[in-house]
Amino acid sequence: MREKQQGKRGFKKRYILLMLLFVGLAAFGVYRRHTHNQLKQRIEALRAEGYPMSPAELDVWYRESFPDDVDNGWHLYTDAFWEYVEWSDQKSKNLPGYSRAIEYGRGETWEPIHVAEARAFLADNKDCLDLLYEAAETGHARAPYDLSQGRSLRLPELDEARQCAKLLRLAGETAVRQGDVATSVLAIKAIFSLADSVDAPGLMWHLARIALERWGLEMIEDLLSVRALSETQIQTLQTMVDRAAVVRRYEQSLIGERAMSLEFFQASARDIEMGMRINENDSLPDFLAGIIILRKLFGLHDQDTLSYINGIQASIEAAALPTHEALSRLSEIEKTQHEKLGRMARSLNLGLSRVHVLFARSMAELRSAGTALAVERYRLANGRLPATLQDLVPTFIASVPVDPFDGQALRYQQLDPGYVVYSVGQDLADNQGEEGKTGKARRGRKEWDETFIVER
Repeated sequence: MREKQQGKRGFKKRYILLMLLFVGLAAFGVYRRHTHNQLKQRIEALRAEGYPMSPAELDVWYRESFPDDVDNGWHLYTDAFWEYVEWSDQKSKNLPGYSRAIEYGRGETWEPIHVAEARAFLADNKDCLDLLYEAAETGHARAPYDLSQGRSLRLPELDEARQCAKLLRLAGETAVRQGDVATSVLAIKAIFSLADSVDAPGLMWHLARIALERWGLEMIEDLLSVRALSETQIQTLQTMVDRAAVVRRYEQSLIGERAMSLEFFQASARDIEMGMRINENDSLPDFLAGIIILRKLFGLHDQDTLSYINGIQASIEAAALPTHEALSRLSEIEKTQHEKLGRMARSLNLGLSRVHVLFARSMAELRSAGTALAVERYRLANGRLPATLQDLVPTFIASVPVDPFDGQALRYQQLDPGYVVYSVGQDLADNQGEEGKTGKARRGRKEWDETFIVER
């Protein structure tokens, strides 16, 4: 009798355990299906709003920006890349901008040997330069990237563009030393056109564009410090700089980055592991692929993907705000979202805050340069510098541009000689137009502004 009762109790326990297990599995199935559907619905909702959500869709979105009625002049750039003549390190030891041992400040006179070497290098690259100038004159030359390849896309064009931008910089700065303003303006125009031609929706292209445009701005700063330009030449440069200062390009780069990254989330555990090891410098566990498989099994991977999508969407919407508001909002989003992201999404977000600051710095540099060119037009018309930037309104600029860091008007001070137009920069402190340092002088220092200085 006692054995029968014990048998019944044992059966009840097993029955309860089986029921609990069944309920647990059912609950897990419901949860797993819910997280998957939630992710799928979010992707479809954003797709319905017109956002590309895969590399293939991003490729279509990118190509829609190509005008149908204009021939693409990209073939001129591919020909220019092919014609580029590279000197060995030993041979280029006397080339300004190519040898690290040679550094010249704004408007400084070059040593005769450096001028001679620069002219020889430019002569070797005459065919390349002629093609770069011709491409700039077409008004439309865009790299026909196949973005549908996703993260397997290789980008030799960016390295080749950097080489040619460096060549254009040397051509422009050599022309400045020789008093050839027309060639210097042509080189600056060509470097901005080259930066525009290799641009595409994604952070790697955005950063490449910023780097090339910064070289162009340095050339303008150098040129204005030693040479007087005509009204037509100044307006040409001002048009290029103003066109480059389009905030929406950063918004588009975030849209493209998300579309590319979703392919990464959908990859195999082994491919995800390899990507994370490339993105992160710290040590990761040897059994990372197993962890990723478990996270996928329990729905945590879908949650991580959803958090990443929403975080980028919040950044995209913030990027549409006025630049100073966007920067503040982007920093806030990164802090709050970073805590919600899993390890994989965090590995993709590495350095995003740095990109936010570079975006604001680029806007500050472009707006300061555009304003300085308006100052030059005022000086040409009136024979003197303006007392304040408000003197430029409305003849030379519609309004004084806003500092992308603090939302106030850009600052301006007259110097002896020349003047500075500046933004307060990341520290939000007005350092009276203090120029940023380079090399060892920069270490440990943060007290400077984002400046555009003309010493004439």
